Amino acid sequence: DNDNAVGAPYDSFVNHGPGVPTMNYSDLAISNGNAAVRAYIQLMDPQVSEMVKKNIRKDLLTYCAQDTLAMVKLVVVLRERAAQVG
Repeated sequence: DNDNAVGAPYDSFVNHGPGVPTMNYSDLAISNGNAAVRAYIQLMDPQVSEMVKKNIRKDLLTYCAQDTLAMVKLVVVLRERAAQVG
């Protein structure tokens, strides 16, 4: 494992019991945080064509939407668990 790897935001919660959301990134062109960082760097490269940049933007937006949804689902679960505790 790479200690500098950027994971999906909910990865550390995957094995924390029922109700924790699972998300699938395998069908996305950008499927993890490291790929997103690399894509963003490519997006900033002035030598990359506008057509390629358009596709990168689309793929980054799709990945970010999926990651945002994962975080929203995680917050819902954490709030439910907090309500049960206190």
